[in-house]
Formats: sequence, structure tokens, C-alpha cells
Amino acid sequence: MGSIGKTTLAQLLYNNDQVKEHFNLKAWVCVSTEFLLLEFLLLEVTKSFLTAIGCRHTKDDSLDLLQRQPKESLVNKNFLLVLDDVWDVESFDWESWGSLRTPLRGAAQGSKILVTSRDESVAKTMRAVCTHPLGELNPLHCWSLFESLHFKIETPTHALSLNP
Repeated sequence: MGSIGKTTLAQLLYNNDQVKEHFNLKAWVCVSTEFLLLEFLLLEVTKSFLTAIGCRHTKDDSLDLLQRQPKESLVNKNFLLVLDDVWDVESFDWESWGSLRTPLRGAAQGSKILVTSRDESVAKTMRAVCTHPLGELNPLHCWSLFESLHFKIETPTHALSLNP
């Protein structure tokens, strides 16, 4: 389901001060319908990740060459990689996911990949350890959240429940 706050929630997590302190490297990659061909998807996601962690690459790099670069940058460092809006599972299978993960395997323990998707089968394809389906907020909670953000009203954390 689209437009229920998956990206917004991921952004709040990504920009959280404790998260910033915990991870040595962070990268955000928007994976959307622009990546229609699998090879292009793997290449562009890898390039985006490299750019986000400060690795340089040239425009004519092959996927193999690109995937060798992060191993050096990730040694003894943990990372948070957000793959936002992954939903074209028909062209993204387990083998592709394995190829995407290859350069990340040299990172320190505690590294995480957070994926947002409107399709539950993405989690199955990626063999997710845990999933958190988002439900819709009822109108009262929506208004309360709007008020607290817009008018800077302090809302006790127990007052807003994100459970469906």
C-alpha cells in the first residue's frame, strides 16, 4: 500500500541522533520504478551506496569493479543502508539480492539494511529477519500527530500508538 508513511518513518529513524552515533556510515538509496532492468538496478544501487559512504567511482565502472571498492571502506565499520521504495520484485530475485549484498559482507557486525516496500513479497525475496507492516493511523491519531508537529505541542509517547 502506498502513502502510509513508510518513507517518512524510515527518514525519522535515519536522522535520529542515536542512530547517527551508532553507525559509522549511513546511506540512503531510493529504489523505484526508474530501475527497471536488473543490471541497471544493481549498478545504480551500488553506485549510490558508494557515493553515500564517500567512495569515488567513474561512470564506466563495471558492477564487478564497483563491488570491490566498498570492501576496503567498510572494514571494521558498521553501516546503515536504507533501500527506499523497493517494489519491483519480478525483476529482483534472491540471486540479485545476493549480488547486491556481496560488497557489504566485509562490514563490521551490527550493520543493518532497512528496506521500505509496498509489497510484502519483497521481504520474502530478501529473506528479511523481521518485518514491520504499517497500519493506517485513525483520524484522531493523525490529528494528534499533525498538532504536535505543526504547533510543537508535546505529546506523551504513550498517547500515540503506531500499532494497527
